[in-house]
Amino acid sequence: KQIEPSGIVDIETYKSIYAEYVGSKERGRLEGVLGSFMDFPTSEGDFFPEMAHINRTMGVCLDYYGHTHSLRMDGYFSAESTRCVKLLRKIYKLPDKDSIDQEFYLRLIKDHDSIVKPRKY
Repeated sequence: KQIEPSGIVDIETYKSIYAEYVGSKERGRLEGVLGSFMDFPTSEGDFFPEMAHINRTMGVCLDYYGHTHSLRMDGYFSAESTRCVKLLRKIYKLPDKDSIDQEFYLRLIKDHDSIVKPRKY
């Protein structure tokens, strides 16, 4: 975190520790949900119903960043899905991979939720 060690928990250190704590609680909650959602990693050629949700979510994020795509909105992990995963990994500064792992999925959901505001009824 590039905080100079002093032996004292100053406000900068406290904020960093607290942010890590909140982040770990959220990651734990989401990973618990993901465990029942699908098996990771997944890659091109796979077919499973949950992939339709991932394709739609990637589409929303790519639209937001101004990137065109022709993602299928079904459960197929296509060559276009792979291209979109690689592009989003670059945007998110994640390791360059062709597959969807938990790290990518959690980042995708967080990004989607910050873009799409919940409707108020």
